[in-house]
Amino acid sequence: MIGEEQSLARQLRLLKQKADAQRRGYDFQQFVARLLQTEHFRVEQKATPAKPRQVDLFASRGDEAYLIETKWRSDPANIDDVDSLFTRLDAVPNSVIGILISYEGFTPHVLDRVVEKSQRQVLLVSGQEIEAVVRRDNSFLQLLRHKREALLTYRRVLLDEAPESHAAVPTVSLKDFPLSPTEFLFLDGSRDTTLKSGGDFGKMAFVCEMPDIDWITSGGYGVTLDLVIPIWQQKELLASLVRLTELGWVSERGSWSIQQMTANWHGFGSRSLYQALRGWRKRYEGLRTHDTEELCYFDFFDEGWYTLTAAISADSRRIVRHVELSFQLVGIPLDTQPLNELCRQLGVRDPVYFRPRNEPSVKRGGPPKETGRPLVTPVAYVIDKSEPRHGDNDEWVVGLVIENPFSSNDQHKPYKVPDWVPNMVHDSEFLVCNLRSWHTVDRIKQTYQLWEIESAWTSDALVIRPVVDWPYDDDGMSSIVSATDVVDHDFEPMIIFDKDDTSEIDK
Repeated sequence: MIGEEQSLARQLRLLKQKADAQRRGYDFQQFVARLLQTEHFRVEQKATPAKPRQVDLFASRGDEAYLIETKWRSDPANIDDVDSLFTRLDAVPNSVIGILISYEGFTPHVLDRVVEKSQRQVLLVSGQEIEAVVRRDNSFLQLLRHKREALLTYRRVLLDEAPESHAAVPTVSLKDFPLSPTEFLFLDGSRDTTLKSGGDFGKMAFVCEMPDIDWITSGGYGVTLDLVIPIWQQKELLASLVRLTELGWVSERGSWSIQQMTANWHGFGSRSLYQALRGWRKRYEGLRTHDTEELCYFDFFDEGWYTLTAAISADSRRIVRHVELSFQLVGIPLDTQPLNELCRQLGVRDPVYFRPRNEPSVKRGGPPKETGRPLVTPVAYVIDKSEPRHGDNDEWVVGLVIENPFSSNDQHKPYKVPDWVPNMVHDSEFLVCNLRSWHTVDRIKQTYQLWEIESAWTSDALVIRPVVDWPYDDDGMSSIVSATDVVDHDFEPMIIFDKDDTSEIDK
């Protein structure tokens, strides 16, 4: 591809040096055909679909088809040029789109006519935009799709605009994000959608559900799809979350974490994330902070799950960098249109690939039987406020917040993290745990037991699901020990088991 880019750039330089305008116009047509082919269009010259009239090129890719006229004269394309293309479009189905490419641009009347007749789409492409495509500032396919969307939705002709300004960033508000039924209930009776804790950097999120993309009958493991999103400001990040919501990728059950050098924030649902990002000044009150904070958002769907990660400047600019979506899928979907549309809506310009995973997605581990399950005491409860169960109106405790028994923050204590605990976990003051056996708020227990930890990695983030349950045992809880005993005890770790090996799980 690099060689192809250099070849196209060289061809364009040679075209600019041609003195014969007629020859240059013909060679420009050949150049555009080659440019389309590098983006995997099927290109036909002297296009049959437009007969008996003739256009320069007919290009198709998937279900997209274009009739294309190219011009490289000393003056801009005029109203006669665009009307001629509209006439040619009358001979083909309405699904075919017209493209008029003029290296020297267009007269204002051309833009007015395209808007006037926008029910039959004609897209205008200038020499400046062709130059940008050759430089790889934008892909030709993405350029056409942006132009088409603007014409269809806003009756607006996009011309000679930077890729980032193809569409204005919409204003978003709290109501654009779904409300999560989950919140934190603290020991003093107060409630909040966000939990603050001590911590450090590390893109990680606690999750209440851990989808296992390998839990199917066929052999092998799932696939990964990573998307780099070209956005640069927090408002664009929030707008992207709204687009994810509109396209069905955001649920009410998502969760997130924001990491700073001395504090972390955790929450459920994209609405509370919106509030946390907008309220960054309040979050930082009294804290020693780094110049950047890290974000990890987790959500899931029928075929898998994903993380959205980003680095955000910790100041009023709220500059966003390194925004990535990492999908973990059961396999390559037969219907890739939802993912294609997602890439289009988010302006993904880089090539994307499905990559097979070479190991199980989810790892599970827990304390060995000889030490027993550690006893833990909640510092807050995770409450589910969705539809009442069993015909009552009680709220249900679906999780706990506990002090992290594996925290490395205590420098005066000899420290060893068990092998079954993911490394990044020890930086967090608290663990947000899933409750294995739910109970109502009025039946809160004094102590619980840590059963296991499930974890999974995307390309650059860790999602973790600690699991706790009520302390019960045939011997009257004789196997219960303190969390401190488990951390200090020098033991061989419990074998990490996958979906096909549940022999180490106590029933």
